[in-house]
Amino acid sequence: MLLEGYAAYGTRDRQWKYNLGATYSFNKQSVYKFPVKLLSVKVNKEVQVPGQDLNFIDNDNFLLSFRRGENDKMFYLQRRQVEYFQEFENHLSFKLGFFNQILSPAGILKFDHSAFRRSHDNELWTSAFTGELRWAPEEKLYQGKRYRRIINTGKPVFTLAAQIGVKGILGGDYNYQRFIFNANKRFYASQFGFTDAVFESGVQFGKVPYPLMIIHRANQTYSYQLNSYNLMNSMEFMSDKYTSLLLQHSFNGFF
Repeated sequence: MLLEGYAAYGTRDRQWKYNLGATYSFNKQSVYKFPVKLLSVKVNKEVQVPGQDLNFIDNDNFLLSFRRGENDKMFYLQRRQVEYFQEFENHLSFKLGFFNQILSPAGILKFDHSAFRRSHDNELWTSAFTGELRWAPEEKLYQGKRYRRIINTGKPVFTLAAQIGVKGILGGDYNYQRFIFNANKRFYASQFGFTDAVFESGVQFGKVPYPLMIIHRANQTYSYQLNSYNLMNSMEFMSDKYTSLLLQHSFNGFF
């Protein structure tokens, strides 16, 4: 059993933020040791920057206080979620979960209730089932006591994720369906280094307000994020379908 959490108080907005979670391993071993088979339950309330997807640092990292440009578009996010995660020896894994969340605007963002199907006093309620299927053939891991690192061997990794919003469950306001497919692979070029390629495509069905659309990954921090648009501002682009290709080449000391 792993228990984790934190609490913080905002001196300007005068609101508490917190994150509480419990993870139970059915394998009677560490929740990090491959292959895992676990159930997690989390409850949190936090400030969310729309489209921010951090790969190497946590959302509560102090360095995220320093950003370029205006940082005035935020949500208050309250979420309760449960998720089952299982890995197999052949590096096929899946996740099944459910969450109920409440979004309220912060900064310069406003919600227009005349456009909502239902009103929750300046709040947007969502309930959704989630699922993810990941296959990483011949994947190699460096296993630590409280972490793991993926060793890139050049083999492709495929991920298919789904999110199904359901109206009427625990106050959820909208029906929608979102599907995202991701494939990444490293190509070696002998002494010229290697190229990492990431293909991603997503589509969403159902009429929803802008906070529930696909908000593309922006990055206004001073830390470079490999899978984000590092020159894009928060909420600069949103859509219900997209396709992207990211190519990053490293000469690996050739120059």
